[in-house]
Amino acid sequence: MVLSCLIALTVLLNSPLKQLEAVELKEVKLGETVALMCNLSFYSDIHWLKMSEGQLMALMVTSLKHTGELSVVWNYNETHFEGFMEKQTNGLRILHISTSDLTTYYCATLYQKRLNFDKGVQLYSKCEHLISQEINSEKKIFKRNVLSLSTAFISCKFLNV
Repeated sequence: MVLSCLIALTVLLNSPLKQLEAVELKEVKLGETVALMCNLSFYSDIHWLKMSEGQLMALMVTSLKHTGELSVVWNYNETHFEGFMEKQTNGLRILHISTSDLTTYYCATLYQKRLNFDKGVQLYSKCEHLISQEINSEKKIFKRNVLSLSTAFISCKFLNV
């Protein structure tokens, strides 16, 4: 069962997909844990995926047991991703957010060899955005005036609350 799900998912991920767009932006703090919720029917397997370098990458497959409990069928990285149920909604928990997690996530159900996607959620960090803006700004200044040796310092603090 698990092998057939993974083979079907691999085939579907390698086939041409319509353009997926993130419709929700979610600010996160690096080092913390974030929870994403899936609004698709929880009566079938839920596939969690992330868009990484223009490619969809499978993270986890969960299903609902006959007792109503969530079962994790497959997990790409058990120390970084967790499946959970909250108010009859399937969720993905990403532990210890890092810069490589700042991308777009989707949940999907497999129905008749076709993935049906929920809206995407794009994670971002203000700190990471500020660093990127400042570096780009400094590159422009440097290109305009090669003799200018200005340096930008940005301090990002991780607070454990």
